Amino acid sequence: KPEAMKNTVVTGTIGEALYSLPGLYVRSSGAPGSEGFIQIRGTSTFGTSNPLYIIDGIDVGTANRDFNYNDIESIQVLKDASAAAIYGSRAANGVIIITTKKGSKGKMKIDFSAKNTFQWLPRYNLTNRDEWIMLNDMAFINAGKQPANHGEANTDWQDEVFKTGILQDYNIGFSGGGETSSYYLSANYQKNSGTTIGTNSERLTARINTSTYRDFGENVRLTVGENLIISNYSVDELNTNPINNVWRMLPTIPVYDENNPGGFGYGDGSKDVTFGTNPIARENLETTTNENLRIRGNAFFELDLFKFLKYRFNYGLTTSSD
Repeated sequence: KPEAMKNTVVTGTIGEALYSLPGLYVRSSGAPGSEGFIQIRGTSTFGTSNPLYIIDGIDVGTANRDFNYNDIESIQVLKDASAAAIYGSRAANGVIIITTKKGSKGKMKIDFSAKNTFQWLPRYNLTNRDEWIMLNDMAFINAGKQPANHGEANTDWQDEVFKTGILQDYNIGFSGGGETSSYYLSANYQKNSGTTIGTNSERLTARINTSTYRDFGENVRLTVGENLIISNYSVDELNTNPINNVWRMLPTIPVYDENNPGGFGYGDGSKDVTFGTNPIARENLETTTNENLRIRGNAFFELDLFKFLKYRFNYGLTTSSD
């Protein structure tokens, strides 16, 4: 239920908001902006197992990371015959149907939330310069070989690469309505600095849902409305595996070395041989930033006849710019 997620901050995709639903397997890398992986009650294909997402009647394909989870009113999960009967072969891996919030009759309600969360990675008891040289020299001597040469640095790669991540999430919503109409408007800003160098994401979304109806006698009602969301999402993607490289990089290798191309430190064949990559060098020399502006919405009209017959026409539109 949405109430159960009220104190939750979702940093990636819709999938992270669904982790508590029974029958769903949710996995995410945890990096800012990473797409969530979801399975509904096990694997049903050798190909992709991503379910179909329907938001306010629109097929959005995957769990878009520009979606504001604060807008969720209800979630329905379908699989097997119930899903195939409605959506056909696209529903082979199941369907997740999300309905966003609507307004209701009454005075305007204002809902505001501000969340700030601190995140960090576990620290490991890795060797410092002196401990590494002692162990490395011991290994060479025990193998009957001359100890290797070492650099002059004493680098704590965990201090250099890891950082305290700050996650900020601000959301405001306005809802209300009159006798025959209702409205819901929301805006959300989220920024995630990540827990390692080279990662951060920023999201800004705005939504408007409105509807109104008119009765033509006692047995006919016409309802019209729309759901519209505008979002802008930017993310700085990782170019390396910083956690793995923190373990591999040696404390005798400096972060910066003006004698090397690019000005960063790294091991070489004569000393400090390592399979690790200087993550600070990679993240500074390579930039992988993705930004997406998306407009998604639908307009509908619904005709109710004699309280037992209903016809609904729904037109959806999605456009984006990267």
